[in-house]
Amino acid sequence: MMRACLFVAFASFLVLELASCKRPLAVEDPADSATPACQDAHPNGNGWGDPVHVAQGLEATISADDAGHVYVAYMENTGNMVDIYGSAFDIGSALSVSDDCGQTFDQVFERQDDKGFSGDVTTGASADGDAYMSWIDYEYTPNFRSSAQLIASDDHGVTWSDPTAVRDDVIDSVRQYHDRPWLTVAANGTVDLEVAEGPVSEGDEGLQSAFVRSTDGGTSWSDAILTVPNYESGFGFSAFGVVDLVGAVILTYAWYNDISSPSAVRYGTLTLAPGSSIFDTVEYGGSDDSTTKPFPTYVAEAHGDHACFTFLGGDSRGRSAVYTQSSTDGGSTFSNPVLVDEDGGRYQWMPTSTMDPLGRCQLFWLDDRDGGYRPWTATVQTDGTITDSGAIGDGEFEPLDGDYQTMGDYLVLTTTNDSRYAVWTDTSTGTTEVWMASSGL
Repeated sequence: MMRACLFVAFASFLVLELASCKRPLAVEDPADSATPACQDAHPNGNGWGDPVHVAQGLEATISADDAGHVYVAYMENTGNMVDIYGSAFDIGSALSVSDDCGQTFDQVFERQDDKGFSGDVTTGASADGDAYMSWIDYEYTPNFRSSAQLIASDDHGVTWSDPTAVRDDVIDSVRQYHDRPWLTVAANGTVDLEVAEGPVSEGDEGLQSAFVRSTDGGTSWSDAILTVPNYESGFGFSAFGVVDLVGAVILTYAWYNDISSPSAVRYGTLTLAPGSSIFDTVEYGGSDDSTTKPFPTYVAEAHGDHACFTFLGGDSRGRSAVYTQSSTDGGSTFSNPVLVDEDGGRYQWMPTSTMDPLGRCQLFWLDDRDGGYRPWTATVQTDGTITDSGAIGDGEFEPLDGDYQTMGDYLVLTTTNDSRYAVWTDTSTGTTEVWMASSGL
């Protein structure tokens, strides 16, 4: 979530005690699955198909494999946006799986209790069938506790492990506060996870980003490596995404001078070379413009030597606008920022990106050019030109009444060897609904 007032709001929550794990009814054994066959599931070719409703929820993330299995993790909301942090607290973590290239979904896991909180979900998958979901559990009585949890599947989502703690509530004898984890699965099966954590007593300002790695399918994890450079004042965190690039790991980071009024932003990349225990930092920019908010950003998973990330910045008309930076050397260096869409709305928001197998950077953000925040995409070609800018469907995300009214504005986009998948939250019905769309490449 990374909201400045998040820590204070959580203090009133109660204990999360119930976890349940359901098995999918519609997911087939993948043993007889043919190699990638999702082309026929995209009647519009490389144009987006009609949006598919996944569940009532918000803050969704998405991953997929090359056999047509799509995994959507989300915060399950059985009430409405106003109630999420009110007395009728009813939100938890959930996972739905599709075995037909994103045409239909079955819920396979939920972790929810009306006395507690579970959320900040993320998911990742390998091309050949390993899938993972991670989230944060929060407990508030008798003492505050939080931990980063994970479940795993090695059979395309047919069965799932019991939840295990990746980062526990007490580290080095200090009780920790955790925030949204992000994970990726490398081609060799390595699982990388980045989670924000810090002493409970320091709240959001004490958060650091910790990077951990598993080489045995999530059973055990490496010691944590702290990622964000320590500037003299303010706070920072590595951006929402982790990636394996040619044996290295590259993240992006953002640093704010003041948690209550985040201006004077610095941002850059963090690179962990194979065998190293220290992230090297390259700062790409800074700004005194309060519209420059380079989070959440991804260094998108690389295909070959191509990588990219995206962020929000101010343009010549004072708008918040989407920018992207690309790499053609495996993430060692990145280009200067490029404004993605000069015809965008007054406000663009929450950009994210991913690389497709053709080395193109696929972008995804919220755009209000039509009067409401609609999910919008564009493609950065390998020569740097930007094409195919347009909305997905007719849905909108609009802040609702109540505290944390913008929750749900996170977007995630992923690609496989023949498809791309996007997931977002729609609030046009007055509740928060998770929708997904897909297309060919």
